[in-house]
Amino acid sequence: MANEHILFLDNLFTRMKQLLLMTSFLLVALASFGIGRISGQSAQENALIIAEVPDTRAEQPVITLEAVRNGNLIGRSEGNAQLFVGGDQAVIDGSGAFHIPARNFFVDTITVLIPEGMTFVASKQGTRYYAIPSSNGDRILPQNRIYFKTEAEAKAAGYSAAR
Repeated sequence: MANEHILFLDNLFTRMKQLLLMTSFLLVALASFGIGRISGQSAQENALIIAEVPDTRAEQPVITLEAVRNGNLIGRSEGNAQLFVGGDQAVIDGSGAFHIPARNFFVDTITVLIPEGMTFVASKQGTRYYAIPSSNGDRILPQNRIYFKTEAEAKAAGYSAAR
């Protein structure tokens, strides 16, 4: 009989643990639901409303460069814009179209400062040296240039005279 009594108490204790676990789960679920309802109501009260309104800002002038055709830079102007190229004002017709001679945009001018007293130039990647005012010397990229005062300096650096 003692064994039955122990078995009965063990069974009762197991069912009480299950009941306590289910009750705890139910309380957590109810609390979560309540918190969600409360936060949902306050979110509705503070809802962000986005309304579209027309843009009333002043129109900005826009210049669009479209192409180069027959030596002219072709484009279009919208709004009250003035276009200057160099010191000249471009003529914009009634439709907003304009064309400007493109020759000024296709000249690639590179200014090279030659150190004072230098008379010869060579390429860091080459083997020959040239007089500074020469067509071969002019073709050396600025970042590759190395200068010499005399032919002796150029030869001492391992360069040979141009042919």
